[in-house]
Amino acid sequence: MNPDKTTFADILSAYTKAARAERAATGSPCESTVKTNIGTTRNILKRCNISEDAPLSSLTRQMLADYVVQCCECGRPLISIKSDIERLNALFAIWTEPHYEYLLGAELGRAFRFPVPRVKASAQRYTRPARELLMAVKAWYANLQMNARCEGKWIAATLMLEFAMRNGDIGRLRWDNIVEKDGRCYLSYTPHKTKLSSGRIVVWPVHDDIWKVLKAIKAKSRNELVLPRAAGQIARITRELRSMGFRGSKGAYELRKICIDHVYQNYGAEMATSISGDNLKTILRYYADPSALNVMGVRIFDLIK
Repeated sequence: MNPDKTTFADILSAYTKAARAERAATGSPCESTVKTNIGTTRNILKRCNISEDAPLSSLTRQMLADYVVQCCECGRPLISIKSDIERLNALFAIWTEPHYEYLLGAELGRAFRFPVPRVKASAQRYTRPARELLMAVKAWYANLQMNARCEGKWIAATLMLEFAMRNGDIGRLRWDNIVEKDGRCYLSYTPHKTKLSSGRIVVWPVHDDIWKVLKAIKAKSRNELVLPRAAGQIARITRELRSMGFRGSKGAYELRKICIDHVYQNYGAEMATSISGDNLKTILRYYADPSALNVMGVRIFDLIK
């Protein structure tokens, strides 16, 4: 591939076709990922005043550095800006090489990547919310349970607060992911984030009270998805959590964090790993607050039997 001749329009078109072929063969990347990568690329080009008909070489390191500055001045977190540049370079992931060779009629050789400006950013460590804020969440959720008009919002909130599900996984959850076995009900699914890495499956028991409500909703549903149009409900939850005082960058995602942290506090790290689908290192950094102890003074001497 010659970056002085290949245009962004060429790549965006080839990437869409390559992703469709790769998905048919391996199951990934999912459509939402492709849409996000393309949308982010177009936004970067627009911010840098570059036409899609321009060659790849027209997007320079300095332009991307200026893009970072612009986004920072608009108040965007560095971690989000870093993700933008990663999505831009995702158009040249290793799996695209054989597809581009066929679609563009040229060998890539060494995988192409845009020169990335130095962006030092990582998600903040989790800090447990103040008790007042947790009580506000509890009262808010209890009110959802009693309001029949909030059924969709209740489903989304329940899947995050009670099962630590991610936003995208909620939108993909099907009724057949809720299974009954030996007289008990379980939520069983593979998180999209781990599907192509560890392949870790989450299997978590569903409380009888929750299953009773879900069963009633399932009986009148004509959709194989548990929550069609989940994104809209999650956006509403984000707005309501913001009004309570949550200031994190992910809004409704705070419910997932609260869930994992409380499982960690009460049942230990192993159970927190089970419900989240994440490894222990990730949990201790992003979802649990080990420094906020919930035990009184302990004498190890007395524990020795």
